[in-house]
Amino acid sequence: MLSDGMATENHEKASKPLLADSEGQTLSANPWRPIHYLGSKLRLIYPITSILDELDPERGAVCDLFAGSGTVASSLSQTRSVVASDIQEFARTICAALLETSPIADGSDQVLANAREIHRRISRQLGPLVELETEAIRSAEHDPELLCNIVDDGSLLSDEMGNANNSLAKAKKDVLKRIRQSDSGDILIATRFYGGLYFAYDQALWLDAVSEALNRAIPSLRTIGYGAVLSTASEIVNTVGKQFAQPIRPRTKDGEIKSHLIRQMVRDRTISVSSSFDKWFARYLSVPRVNSHLVVRGDYKYVLQNHCSEVSVVYADPPYTRDHYSRFYHVLETLCLRDTPQITTTMLNGTGSISRGIYRNDRHQSPFCIKSQAPDAFRDLFSGVSSLDIPLICSYSPFVSNGHPRLMTVEAIVDLAKIYFDKVEVRFAEGVTHSKLNKSELEMETGKNAEVFIVCR
Repeated sequence: MLSDGMATENHEKASKPLLADSEGQTLSANPWRPIHYLGSKLRLIYPITSILDELDPERGAVCDLFAGSGTVASSLSQTRSVVASDIQEFARTICAALLETSPIADGSDQVLANAREIHRRISRQLGPLVELETEAIRSAEHDPELLCNIVDDGSLLSDEMGNANNSLAKAKKDVLKRIRQSDSGDILIATRFYGGLYFAYDQALWLDAVSEALNRAIPSLRTIGYGAVLSTASEIVNTVGKQFAQPIRPRTKDGEIKSHLIRQMVRDRTISVSSSFDKWFARYLSVPRVNSHLVVRGDYKYVLQNHCSEVSVVYADPPYTRDHYSRFYHVLETLCLRDTPQITTTMLNGTGSISRGIYRNDRHQSPFCIKSQAPDAFRDLFSGVSSLDIPLICSYSPFVSNGHPRLMTVEAIVDLAKIYFDKVEVRFAEGVTHSKLNKSELEMETGKNAEVFIVCR
């Protein structure tokens, strides 16, 4: 059985020194990525802050309207009050862990102590599969066949659809029987949906055990703890680029094993969840809690109408390609909601086998990512901010021939903005490129001018 102590990364608890802007004002405790996030604005924090201060030198409250992984909101929280909003629960969870006041000492030790007891109890149901994967990892260097079988056919959901066979199928059949006969089904969310596929079985068990321990903890501890759970999941996930858009494919279309991926598969699947959680918990806890903030889960139109009456300026970073970003974070969404969602199938009419990525059927489809809806989405954004009589900074990436096509050109967006604002200008963020997935056909943004700011006032 794999030991959770088999960590492949150092356990660091040291807090980071503060950074300051050009006027010596504290910005944040070394801005960092809570999760691997597509289109992260981590490298744009300084130009964003500079333009915000130009538009609103009194540093009133700011609304980060599409807050995502919270890097911008967290940085701005050191000098302004922030309304951080997003339509997805995983984003709200991360932002709450970064922004909400949490007058607690480091409680990760107690959470992990409770999680160990829960893990001991629920791991009985997964024994056959954990033992099988332990054997697969140990033999992977000279015989990776079994490990590849687990990644290809290891999902407990795929067994329910009758897609597996041989020793792996027997182990899954045994495990499913044990789960049905136990009272642990409601706890085993990560395990039942993503074990074997995105995470090692024992890693998934630990994610479930820590989550259950947090559910029994005090609210302030739970807030930071769930942020640490998501960061841990993002760190340990066994995929190309550490994203959740699709599981790793260990074989070619011809069935040949991709030998160059085996070492990564072993490395990812032996990262200690408890050590990772402890590290991330300390990092969230180290973020200075200053000013008062509001974290909201909601549609951008709803947030502008209901939570921005005291906001002085808005920063908006809507999605701008055909790729629905929710596909990259559906696992994190389920880990937050702790529900049992309906899963999409290979056929649009709901028939066929379940999707290999185990995608939620209800995952959010942003209007900014739909060509026919994008113009109206921008109109609603501009109209909503204009009605508040405050300025807006909108991040956007120009169309680039070697990247994914944007649904609207910058010129078209500027023309829409001019309907609602007296002055609209475009500023370039020189030399900035976004986080990309480590696969050429999935690269999202490239080029020198990968980002512009559309400044409206």
